[in-house]
Amino acid sequence: MDHLNISKANILGWSDGGNTGLEFALKYPQHLNKLIIIGANAFPEGVDEDLLKNFKSKVHIIQLANQPENEIEKRLLNLMLNEPNINKKSLNKIQNSTLVIAGENDVIQKKHTEMLAKEIPNAKLTIYPKASHYVPFEIAEDLNKEVIDFLKN
Repeated sequence: MDHLNISKANILGWSDGGNTGLEFALKYPQHLNKLIIIGANAFPEGVDEDLLKNFKSKVHIIQLANQPENEIEKRLLNLMLNEPNINKKSLNKIQNSTLVIAGENDVIQKKHTEMLAKEIPNAKLTIYPKASHYVPFEIAEDLNKEVIDFLKN
């Protein structure tokens, strides 16, 4: 942003992009205008327990197979099992207007999404009924309208 001479930006991130948005908000608040996170988590325990168990099983199977071609998948699974590591208490340092979005059937636990919206002081929460982690694809029109309205106001 400095190189491009951009002083502030709005950031919208979905899934790991939302996690990156949270990290950016904490590290570079002076460069952030508004933040929109969709299906984001602050720490791995915010993800559905069955999905985490599935990831752990896959890592174990890959380790047993000991095949170099599976190393990238193993690294990605380990990343999802161990990242991000945003401290819950640090979320209140995010003072920017924030829109927290998830689907009712998201792989991010509803209580975790609600915690994000509660801990970030200027956050608004939307949980879309019947939607999954794929909110941007499932209800693109509604999501786009909400995002545009949020950015305008």
